[in-house]
Amino acid sequence: MSIRKSFSRPILFIAFIPFVLWLSLFWRIFLYSFFDETKQKDTIVVLGDSIEDGHLSYAYQAQLDHAAELFKQGYAPLIILMGGTEKEKKEINSDIGAKYLREAGIADKSIIFAPYGRDMFNTIQWADYEVRQYTEDGIGSSLFVGNDYHNYRIETTARDIGMITNLSPVKSKFLFSRFYHVFIESFSYIAYLIAEVS
Repeated sequence: MSIRKSFSRPILFIAFIPFVLWLSLFWRIFLYSFFDETKQKDTIVVLGDSIEDGHLSYAYQAQLDHAAELFKQGYAPLIILMGGTEKEKKEINSDIGAKYLREAGIADKSIIFAPYGRDMFNTIQWADYEVRQYTEDGIGSSLFVGNDYHNYRIETTARDIGMITNLSPVKSKFLFSRFYHVFIESFSYIAYLIAEVS
């Protein structure tokens, strides 16, 4: 019994370390989900979300509504719509998003299409490029509109590539929903880190 115990204790300790690290990440993502840094910037960047048969998902519609509200309140003169790399689709995220914004009263000249991005990291890289193109100093700053549970990944990715950005997320309506999405996002973030290292 003593031999078994002597082996089981270090094994349990080693197994406990990944759990503690994951819990720390979960807590960090959860805390970041409450961040809202809304203030005047050069552009508003909408990350986008899934579409089905040409229809906006609830999450994407909420992002577009939030971006339109920020624009009308004068936080930025341009809205950059990201997303949409599947060539076989007749309409991509940014196209459908632009239609929705037009119906919300946003003029074409204030909407920039940027149908790029394989994943969030690549999308934010393209967003940085687009923001620089439409600002006089070639640097630019942006308000990032996404879901609140994506705040941590957006912030760390933008920082990694040197992008000047503030978070202006769509907030979860229910605490349980926030916990659930943060739980999922914690594993997505781990997958993102693994992909970056490999």
